[in-house]
Amino acid sequence: MQRRLTPVHVRLADTSVRWIPAQRALASRAVSTPDSEPAPSIPVRQAASTSLTGLFGALVDDAALFPPGDAAMADALAAHPHHLAGTYGFMVGRFLCPASRVPELAQAWSRREPLTVGLIADTGLAGLSDAITQIVTDPQLDLGAVEIVVPPGSPPETLDDILAALPGVTGYVELPRGQDWSADLDAIAAAGREAKFRTGGASSGAVPTPEELAAFITACVARRVAFKCTAGLHHAICGIEDEAGNTQHGFLNVLLATHAAVLGEDDGEIVGWLREGSTEVIVHALGAMHEHDARRVRTSFIGFGSCSVTEPVDELTALGLL
Repeated sequence: MQRRLTPVHVRLADTSVRWIPAQRALASRAVSTPDSEPAPSIPVRQAASTSLTGLFGALVDDAALFPPGDAAMADALAAHPHHLAGTYGFMVGRFLCPASRVPELAQAWSRREPLTVGLIADTGLAGLSDAITQIVTDPQLDLGAVEIVVPPGSPPETLDDILAALPGVTGYVELPRGQDWSADLDAIAAAGREAKFRTGGASSGAVPTPEELAAFITACVARRVAFKCTAGLHHAICGIEDEAGNTQHGFLNVLLATHAAVLGEDDGEIVGWLREGSTEVIVHALGAMHEHDARRVRTSFIGFGSCSVTEPVDELTALGLL
């Protein structure tokens, strides 16, 4: 189906002027300039030291312990400080650890500096309190966040119990797919907590459609609920099929879709960014994003976990964004 065109022209890097689809026009409107002046082209390398640095800061949590990487605890812990010390260290967030493996983590971490942990409540509420207690009472560990899933088909009071059990740190509540999130997101917003959404998995159909992901992003932004994604964001740009035949989302697509939602664009524009596969369009849009807008985007989309920290770094480097 032919894409909708609007009378918007953008001055691109080659100084030519041409008509572009409405979603691509966001790349120019992201720059804070008077309405009477054309948006200037911003060299990507220049932007990388300003807005892009803020856009990618602490974007990737270290999920080396989780599938498909499944690293051994010793190996994951040995690599994490090297990631933080690298030139891309500003991109690296928390070290993610299942609640069931906290005793193993505490025994294996022997460095002088505390390790900032993102606790994944794989035990549900049952083992969460003990895991939290072990982390907060260990001077070598620092509890940075807790992430817990609401099991599909749970009664409404389950979310209330989860929200009540979360400690005074960032708390991500993963909501099941295929349901109306309105009431749950309202409760999460009222509690001052964050949301989490599963964007992939090993089975067929595990990747949500662009429309479903766009609906979640829009619902979170409308309620000012910060969110992160889990699973499936293995590449910068969408369009690559996994072994199960799912077409994966790109984390840069999610950033730009969130930007569109923050700007109040309609559903078609948000879905359009999630479907955008043009490297040129995505790199230009990111390079044109003002630093203030980058901060607004990251206030909403906090980031994602990756079993390989270096893969997203390598892809951004190849795109000229790092």
